Amino acid sequence: MVLDSPQQLLLNRISEIGHPEAIRRFFGLLKELIDIVNLPNGDARLAFVADKERTITANINFFTALRIFKPHSSEVEYSLVIKKDCLESLPFVDEVEVVPLTEKSDYVLVVIGHSNGHLINNPILHRCWADSLVDLTVTSKRGPHALRHDSLVYQAAENDGLREELFNQSMRKTNARRYWLLHANPDLYDITAELTSATVSEFKVSIGSKDRITPGDKFTLWRSGSNAAVLAFGEVKDKPSVRVRTKDDEQFVKNFDRLKRERWAVTVEYQDKLLEAPVSRDSILHHPVLKNLRVFQNPQGVTNTELTHEQYHALRELANLNGHYVDEPEADYTTQPPTPDQPRNLILYGPPGTGKTFALQPYLHDGKASLITFHPSYSYEEFVEGIRPEVVGHQVSYRVRKGLFYKACLTAVQQAGYATLADCLNDSADNRRRRLQQAPPHYLLIDEVNRANVASVFGDLITLLEDNKRLGADHELWLMLPYSQERFGVPANLFVIGTMNTADRSIALLDIALRRRFCFREILPDPAVLGTVESIDLAALLQTINDRIEYLLDRDHQLGHAYLTGIETVADLCGAFRNRIIPLLQEYFFNDWAKIQLVLGDNPAWGKAPEQRLIWVKKKYTPSLISSLFGEVPDMADDVVTYEVNPHLLRGEYEQIPNEAFIHIYQKPA
Repeated sequence: MVLDSPQQLLLNRISEIGHPEAIRRFFGLLKELIDIVNLPNGDARLAFVADKERTITANINFFTALRIFKPHSSEVEYSLVIKKDCLESLPFVDEVEVVPLTEKSDYVLVVIGHSNGHLINNPILHRCWADSLVDLTVTSKRGPHALRHDSLVYQAAENDGLREELFNQSMRKTNARRYWLLHANPDLYDITAELTSATVSEFKVSIGSKDRITPGDKFTLWRSGSNAAVLAFGEVKDKPSVRVRTKDDEQFVKNFDRLKRERWAVTVEYQDKLLEAPVSRDSILHHPVLKNLRVFQNPQGVTNTELTHEQYHALRELANLNGHYVDEPEADYTTQPPTPDQPRNLILYGPPGTGKTFALQPYLHDGKASLITFHPSYSYEEFVEGIRPEVVGHQVSYRVRKGLFYKACLTAVQQAGYATLADCLNDSADNRRRRLQQAPPHYLLIDEVNRANVASVFGDLITLLEDNKRLGADHELWLMLPYSQERFGVPANLFVIGTMNTADRSIALLDIALRRRFCFREILPDPAVLGTVESIDLAALLQTINDRIEYLLDRDHQLGHAYLTGIETVADLCGAFRNRIIPLLQEYFFNDWAKIQLVLGDNPAWGKAPEQRLIWVKKKYTPSLISSLFGEVPDMADDVVTYEVNPHLLRGEYEQIPNEAFIHIYQKPA
């Protein structure tokens, strides 16, 4: 017997599963598995196999880690391994099937049907799955089966081009299959009894059909007679050959003497049995595509006859089976959600403490957002993709790792029903536009966006952020990523929202390319949200301080209202000034204490009493003081004044700070 090649085995599995979207989702998960376990193709701990019908499995140390399976008469299923302990944390455990990995194993398989495929993206399940994968790579235990690794399955997960070529070959094979009607005469054969007890059988082939029926062809089983009906659908499993019938082999034959002992036959598998709901002759004869077929009117002399693609699927439609195999299901949404009333690229900017980061909180509540904070050393390799060293099992290896921006784009296309970005890019432009327009939005939230070198972090992807260059737009663009050599685009349902403190860096200093592609919304201090504490008007206090800062410095360095929110007592106010406001003013004015005095109304001309001042004059150096300090008056000596923060404030003796210390910041003493 000649064994099928690995490529032929994988093609057979793809064809048998027969659901492109489900297979792409599986390979997307398989790519994640490879990234998580970080094991090379051919590692002894891996066994990716496609040697069972309608099944592709990824095993780690011979334990099932991921599997896709197409049952005979139900939808495609995905199985992911997790620890038993994780089951309690899954919010949807009642919606899935849980299967023990082995009798005494600490792991289970969570089985999810394709119609519930959105559950695979649940962050709790994903974290449990990833943790289990890592544990399985280092376990000293071994699974119960010895399996031969198929390196082609690994390559198909890593290589988008190879995977698409396999899909195309499978589709060509699928499109080349034939469809047959196999006729069972109830006077000679008890086909109902066979369907009740058997899944695989042999069926006679006519001389005229023997050279055209091939493995993989689909068939419809037709029973003639007074209760004529379609009873099953299935698949041809081998080539026709001459076979000898014996009485022992034919338990369902009613009249063995009327049948020829030697005949051409094929092995068939019944995949969809309709014993409880057969397709009747009447319904067939009223169908516009089927009513003129002679076999349904008078099957005499017909052993098997070829059907067209349209006729075969018309019969499946009457049996309500097209959704099981043929029709690609729609995504989980049916109506187009409202597009958020905001730009796709938005930066909230303003002084510190104005509530920019707080404005991001609502996006995080429903789990439809990714949050990151930029810093000066943040790079393209962390944001999009890069090569990073990793240690697994005391060995250092280097792999391409995806960054948060790539993962946010992937999540966005998954909202549209795609398993991977490659699936989205391989779809037709019209279908991609429709699905991305109907998909819920996903948000990428970037705090402190101006602290990194934004032009360097985004790199050549900055062009893809434009609205009309997004995937699903009229002038969509994509490019090839430098490390992985994968095609990449930014989906239309991804919204990027950044925040920046103008005290750190003015928007005028941002990269021009970035400024052209983002909309900017200024968030200014809002004194109106502040109240009164023990006769101290916090709103007037903040407004006066900010007016003075704007005059002495600029508007970008004002104080946000957050510095004074939550203030309920004078002690709270003293703490805010000691710990936050005065140190910030020191930074703003580079320890120019005279200007800080001006901001706080502690300059002599404003008229505060000495005990009401928050910034005190520590010492004024007169010529006599200078001479006593140095023994002479240096030529370069200038008039020097030193300052200090009110000692009572520094020591936390807040009861020694009068209310007038704050009232007279905004109200000139009489």
